[in-house]
Amino acid sequence: KLLDAAYQKIIDGKQFNTWVERIKEQYGSLEKSALLVLKHISKSKKGSKRKNLLQQINQSMGDSDPQKADDELVQVLRMLLNDGYLLKKEKYYLFRSPLIRDFWNNRFVK
Repeated sequence: KLLDAAYQKIIDGKQFNTWVERIKEQYGSLEKSALLVLKHISKSKKGSKRKNLLQQINQSMGDSDPQKADDELVQVLRMLLNDGYLLKKEKYYLFRSPLIRDFWNNRFVK
């Protein structure tokens, strides 16, 4: 119970705010899509397939331009992979760290 309480305190705290701030400061016009992708991926420990991420971005753009949504997803995934947020395991994109995933889910989903 003590370990669970400590873990919850960590994911509730401010220790990981830099992960959010980096996106807000450095992703520019891709910020909204990056946050959307991370929010969606944080909902499942196994991650999400690319087609599901594309659907999320396409819907956020009003389903108006599937090619633009695909281009944006390519850029966002490249950046999130390079910056250490995500990794790709088989057909799934998932958080590199379960702790960051739990923080993200706690902050943006729950």
